[in-house]
Amino acid sequence: MSFQKKSCFAARSLAVLSVLALFSKAASAQAPPTFTPEGRPTAGVQVGNPTPDVVAGVTFEKNRIKRTPQMAPKTALSESRWDLLYSVTEPNGPKVAYFDWDSDSLYVAWESPTPEAVRIDLDGADDGFLRGADNLSVQIKIPVSLDPDAFSTAVPLSAELWDGTKSGDQPVRSLAPLPDGAISAVAGRTASGSYVVMVAIGKTELAGIPRVAGRKIGLRLESGAPLATPDGITLISNRPFVHLLLGDRVEAKERDVRVSLKILSAKDLVSGDNLRAVLEAKNEGPTPVVLSRLFVRGSQASSPFVDSASFAGLTLAPGQTTKRELKSIVAPQTPVGTHVLSGGAEWTVETGAATPAAVIVAALASFDRVEPYYVSISQPKAPVLTSPERSIGGSQTITVTLHSRIAETSRAQVEFKLPLGWSVEGGDGVNRVVVLRGDGDVRPLRFKVQVPGATSPGSYVVEAAVKIGDMNYSAASTIRVAAAPTLTEK
Repeated sequence: MSFQKKSCFAARSLAVLSVLALFSKAASAQAPPTFTPEGRPTAGVQVGNPTPDVVAGVTFEKNRIKRTPQMAPKTALSESRWDLLYSVTEPNGPKVAYFDWDSDSLYVAWESPTPEAVRIDLDGADDGFLRGADNLSVQIKIPVSLDPDAFSTAVPLSAELWDGTKSGDQPVRSLAPLPDGAISAVAGRTASGSYVVMVAIGKTELAGIPRVAGRKIGLRLESGAPLATPDGITLISNRPFVHLLLGDRVEAKERDVRVSLKILSAKDLVSGDNLRAVLEAKNEGPTPVVLSRLFVRGSQASSPFVDSASFAGLTLAPGQTTKRELKSIVAPQTPVGTHVLSGGAEWTVETGAATPAAVIVAALASFDRVEPYYVSISQPKAPVLTSPERSIGGSQTITVTLHSRIAETSRAQVEFKLPLGWSVEGGDGVNRVVVLRGDGDVRPLRFKVQVPGATSPGSYVVEAAVKIGDMNYSAASTIRVAAAPTLTEK
């Protein structure tokens, strides 16, 4: 394994301050800066094809590479690899927004000179807030007490779903249909003394916001005192929505050289699996390009867990493509989550100066270090119709599927958790035992859920809790309940 030596904190702090200054200058000149999908310049390397957008003076990079950050306020955000989204300058100092995503959660962080509340508005289809039923608003409050020396402090929060399907002018507001613990937040002082709150929003697919590559979402962050309970559709904000594109690969091009990085092995890897990736470099120009080297390595926080390779340079003729492959093994110490590979090329160009300028450009590709098992659950579309007045209930079939990624045989205990008063029809009820027999084994379990007639209309969460050895897994689904037609309506 190769281990990349980390820079000292002072250097990283200077890099972040440089980024903030760059943002400030860009906002005043209305000229987007050059930065990367990873959120900050990386030691002179252009990562990806920077495509910054400007919305109401906020400059941001819309392409967001899939990556798992660390929920560790005491660590510098540059060390914990949060990807910078944008910064704004206010009378009490700079404030910085960060955004990441992976298969489990959307991650949002807000850094400010002093503790303050933050509201996170998510537009699942990026088609305008209050359009459709995919509008999630998360209010993060200030901790009651904040020890400056504390590693982190749990933060109170609330979440609402704003459904504008019938009318964007009169949206239906309800508690977000998310299981307990789906959203977590910690806050604390960073190593540089600023205040930061870090939020992980999981199970967002239950609110109409799936976390998949190619998905467009809208995001708005509003800081300051929490609003009083909004009246009607009043939702005051001074901040714009930024429009983001989720991705698990980013190509890069500089001058006439285009580089891309692809994962050849499976993207979901357990400990001991082989990781294979291929780097391609192509000369799309009319003249030969002399590359001094090609490289593939772990990007940022992934660097200690991935073998790196540096390849000798070559001359690329016009239209010529060259390929180089990296092979690595997922080590047991590799953290569960999404990691990123970086692969690129280096060459020099004449600028008229005494010494030619070095050009380094890199592409990105994500892979997931996963658990040996996982659980999925169906998401029913049709509502269950009930009539509390006539005590008429209904039912919904939910499928819980267990998946094995390893060769060993294992025994799984499944508990199906339901709202109070609900039940499962027949069979073993809410508790089942199933044996998983080796890699690739898939075991679907069907639960016919009985919804009592006294259940009021709304969205209800059902959850599958699975125990395999000393490991615990869970998956949640939402059952919608609607009012049955009255006799006169029939």
